[in-house]
Amino acid sequence: MRARGTSRVAVISGAAGASALLLLALTSAAEADVVDFLYIESNVGTSSGGHVALRVGEEVFHYQHEDEGLLVLARDDWSRFRTTYNDRDNRNIHVARLPFSPADVERVRDRFVHLYLVQHGHLDFLEALDRDAALLTSVESGHAPALARVGLFRAGASAEFDSLHTRIAEQRGPHYLSQEGRALEARIRSLDHGVPDVGPWHVDPERHAPYPDTFEGHYRNLASQWVALQVLKGAWSLHPQALLDGAGDDVRAGLKPGERERLRELARALEASSVSLLGSARIDAGGALLLALARLAAVQRSLMQNRLLLLNPWYGLDFPELPASPETAVLPLAEANLRQQFAAARREYFALDEADEASLNVLENAAARLDAVRHEVRTGRRRAYPAERMVPSAAGPVGGAIPLIASPRPLADRRVGFAEQQHRVFRDKMKAVYGYHLIRRNCATELVRALSSALPTDRDQERLLGGNVDPVADLAFIPFLLYEKLARRLAPDRRFMLPSYRNRALAAFSARGNPLWIRLAEATTATSALYEPRPGDTRFLFFTEDWPWLRPLLGSLNLGYGLLNAGGGVVTAAFDKGERVSEGLRGVLFSLPELAFFNIRKGSFESRRLPVP
Repeated sequence: MRARGTSRVAVISGAAGASALLLLALTSAAEADVVDFLYIESNVGTSSGGHVALRVGEEVFHYQHEDEGLLVLARDDWSRFRTTYNDRDNRNIHVARLPFSPADVERVRDRFVHLYLVQHGHLDFLEALDRDAALLTSVESGHAPALARVGLFRAGASAEFDSLHTRIAEQRGPHYLSQEGRALEARIRSLDHGVPDVGPWHVDPERHAPYPDTFEGHYRNLASQWVALQVLKGAWSLHPQALLDGAGDDVRAGLKPGERERLRELARALEASSVSLLGSARIDAGGALLLALARLAAVQRSLMQNRLLLLNPWYGLDFPELPASPETAVLPLAEANLRQQFAAARREYFALDEADEASLNVLENAAARLDAVRHEVRTGRRRAYPAERMVPSAAGPVGGAIPLIASPRPLADRRVGFAEQQHRVFRDKMKAVYGYHLIRRNCATELVRALSSALPTDRDQERLLGGNVDPVADLAFIPFLLYEKLARRLAPDRRFMLPSYRNRALAAFSARGNPLWIRLAEATTATSALYEPRPGDTRFLFFTEDWPWLRPLLGSLNLGYGLLNAGGGVVTAAFDKGERVSEGLRGVLFSLPELAFFNIRKGSFESRRLPVP
């Protein structure tokens, strides 16, 4: 961000923040029983042709084209969905509020939840088959497999679990940990390396499938439990780099008396949870136990040091570094924004009536974002951090302490080959049912089919949707046309738009009576104080969304700017691996529709730059 625009950034952020608060208030009050059909305008990146979704109360269901060529039903929180598409991706969202009764809303919700759970059951098994093949390859080659959450710990003595150790001895006996450790080692050595034959199985989009637990799932659970026992014995301890101090360098930011008492309650709850997970038959008990122990260690250290220490959900993960940019004036503003978010999450967590790990995870993620931007302010180096919330899951090798017996080479090769074959067979079965197709099966066609299936009779569809919609015959496979077909059947007061982040900020300028030159300055990326060019947005000069009648002229200038950058990228290709050439050519591609009065590209914003709402 240009230094000369810093004050204007603050004005825009304040105005956008106020409008975001008002927008959230208007779109969240008394809306537990609404069904909104959403059309999300196009932009560079995913869904560049536009997107559709269905809001049901405070949840949003929508189909996404993901890896393996599959169309996957996503289920998101409304506020997170709106922040992603409306703010971060800077897209207008058009809303058609369907005339559904509370009973109709419940029926639609039940239908979409059913489809979501069934599909994700199939997807989980597909991923499990892939992990089976990877684990077999690792074991048969003699490499120690890495397991999630093991990386939160390291070898080394620890006294943080003395209280829990005593509790286990009282409830399970003084020799429980040693006996359970030997039993786990025996079970791991005797694990069946077999992979199920998926040939006879049928992927049914309407029915839950009773898929068996896999070799990888059993090994991951048992090995994770074994590591947890080493932690409890005091042989392993929490890795210090897995912790975050949300207060940073502020030596005055100690724990308040109420916070200390809440942390003691959390420690007791985590101890009880850990005891119940020991020896549990749950297939995920090992990973859950490691997470509980890591959080317990963080709580104990917080009480000892009188500072709020939290697990870092990003520890152990590698995020791509963003290209160097001289426009770093926005970083202090982002840090101030994230400091407010962390303070709000801290107050909310400690105001809860009961200790809650889900709310604790919100606090962990807020601390991670604040720590990341602090590092960027210090170093000037920026990374592409995730927008979604994450659970601490740093992977680490178990090592040779729990040997898995490798098979003779011919048998090992056959096992690995068979595992990879079963993954391919099941993936093809999934693609036959859920495979993406540009016209016959995309985000629009499947959403309207799922919605229609929740309204089984023609009378219901006529009453609630204005009639049946054939997504292919009616050209409703195009997201915008599908939305228009449904929206024009509704009264005008049931249709409205949620302006994008940038459009809300520009509207706030106009409401405050700012001069025209500010709007002109915001029309180009070269002088904008609101927008900072981001990787993936392509190289462009003008925002053509604001000037529809000038769009061909501005689009031609954008096209020339893209060509100029691509040409310059030939010189810098040896240093940036052709990134500038690629961004320039993509800039040319997204400039072509502007020559015909169509706008796709709108720019995007980093999550940490957005206002607190």
